[in-house]
Amino acid sequence: MSDVYDSPRWREKMGAPTETLTRIGVQYCVDGVSISSRRPAAGSFKPWQLLNLSLAPWLRYKTRHMLVQMLIPAELKSSAAAKYYDWAAEYEMNDLHLRGVSGVRVLLYGVTLDAPGRRELLNMQTVSAFFPCPHCLHTAQPGRGKQCFGGYRRFLDVGSPWRQRRFVYEGYTYEFRDDERRAPPVVRTDNNVNTMVRLAITRNRPVCGHKGQPFLHKWSAADWDRSMCDWMHDMKCMCEMLLKGLVGKGNNGMYKNWSKDQAHRQDCFIFEVFANWHEGSLPPWRLSQEAVRILDMRVRRMWWPHYMDILSKDGHSFWTHSDRIYKCANKFYVLMVLLPTCLHGFVPAVHKAILLICNALRHLDGQVFSAAESARRGVLPGSHTIPKQSILYWGKQLVRGLVLLEGSFPVSLLNPNMHHLVHYAQQTALAGLLRWVAMWSFERHNKQLKTLIRNPQQALATLANNIHMNIAIRQMSYEERSPDNFEESRPSCYLNGRNKSYALSQQEKFRLGMLGIHCLDEVRGFDVAYVLGLHFKAGEWGKRRCGSVVVTQRGGCSRYCIVKKFLKVQGQYFARVMWLSTPEYPYDPIRLVVRVRMVRQVEENDPCVIHINTIVPCRVSVLPDTDGIHFFVMRDAGYDRA
Repeated sequence: MSDVYDSPRWREKMGAPTETLTRIGVQYCVDGVSISSRRPAAGSFKPWQLLNLSLAPWLRYKTRHMLVQMLIPAELKSSAAAKYYDWAAEYEMNDLHLRGVSGVRVLLYGVTLDAPGRRELLNMQTVSAFFPCPHCLHTAQPGRGKQCFGGYRRFLDVGSPWRQRRFVYEGYTYEFRDDERRAPPVVRTDNNVNTMVRLAITRNRPVCGHKGQPFLHKWSAADWDRSMCDWMHDMKCMCEMLLKGLVGKGNNGMYKNWSKDQAHRQDCFIFEVFANWHEGSLPPWRLSQEAVRILDMRVRRMWWPHYMDILSKDGHSFWTHSDRIYKCANKFYVLMVLLPTCLHGFVPAVHKAILLICNALRHLDGQVFSAAESARRGVLPGSHTIPKQSILYWGKQLVRGLVLLEGSFPVSLLNPNMHHLVHYAQQTALAGLLRWVAMWSFERHNKQLKTLIRNPQQALATLANNIHMNIAIRQMSYEERSPDNFEESRPSCYLNGRNKSYALSQQEKFRLGMLGIHCLDEVRGFDVAYVLGLHFKAGEWGKRRCGSVVVTQRGGCSRYCIVKKFLKVQGQYFARVMWLSTPEYPYDPIRLVVRVRMVRQVEENDPCVIHINTIVPCRVSVLPDTDGIHFFVMRDAGYDRA
């Protein structure tokens, strides 16, 4: 599965491919946007916007190709907001779904929302209610002062030893409040949702979380599976929860107001877990002040790729100043890339849980291949690809990781949004990788919409007028251009920037000859290369901005190397590289923590020149180890193969 077209839901909703365009599939999103970031009192609005999934992957996520269908005042709730969706169904969407325009139908593929928006659109109770999940009938557990949102063990197989109150995994003990005897919860479907909604309307009170008809109940073919988990906001909430629990009380940002240790201590005493802690010791999930200092130093010593925020500034990283990761993208990177390596050697029980969770999430996010390997496999270069037969396996590992986290963390601290993760595998198997429908592109579009507000006093009116003008201008622009005259092209591999003549060594000439290059009259050296849309820069090893580390394949295994120079010979592009040692994986078979070192003597099988089509499109951060010899390397996409 390498694109949304390969998913079972696409085939079910869109039908078989046709020679001419007969239907387009759209992904919807509605999200609150403040009118002015500097003036919160100015209010907000909710754009109902769509993403055209029928466009090519390198076009569909650009904001210039996204559309806004309607604007909803943010203060409208419940039935006052539902009338907008009813009007759209009656006068626009149902007709577009059934008849279309000029024979081209518009079909609803899915809806992506954060947790509050999903609850509003589905007309359900909040995510902190007794029925916290919109995908199944899982229930929260009563806590000492409030509900707790754990219960991940009920998603394990019945009879699993991990359902016990205590179990040992790889030498670490994981403790829970009781044995888990509940069966896996029932999944919400169109049939049982309709029954629960009718009961809620009849009784005039919520039933299993449903308060009434969903806002899209009048839309043709708007089934329950249309509501998909949002990869972006779930990871954001999980990252914040982990950092607060690991660091505890601090002096800045979200750590400054931490005051839950006493409540967690009382929970542990009542539920008889973590006995060593309520005797006065440090919580088993908590980093000591010295550990926080070491982790802060690790992040400050890192080398960062280009076009990525450096998550440390003015001598502090996100471990002490949480404002260093104010963006969702920063928090996503911290969770998926940095935490597995940064926590190496600390809080081992929690670290093991994070390793399992992140490893499963990275596999569910798909593997990335070089341009050459993508051509051999017949997949789109630069795309994330996942074997369909492996999805359920990684879903089970994700559940096991969540169980370990629940058994090593205070259960009352667990964020209810984390429950969405147990459904990631099922939704990936049904609708494709969640990154394809995540809110990243919608959030970028929201930022662009804010620039169209010329008069904050009449924000909705000026925004609507400017959106109409924007769409009209785009339509005229599209009509004036031929299909071959669009500026966007699919990602490719090429060199860029200033160049000069490059003198080849005998070893480099021999290697280029092995690659089929025999005329070496004119060789040009470049510093910058773009590999399937990602920026790399040669000769930056050891600098804080280091775009010189790349990943490639040697003998079916992942290898890391340092680019000394990019070369152009006979119209082909190559990289002069210096190889790092064969990777070591301290937590193998989990290959998220990768350790390499410089090699003094190059092996005969390691070529000094490689084609840039063999470079994997992922950026690599580097963390020098304290021994001065080894380095931890962290890729931001895909996973190592060994």
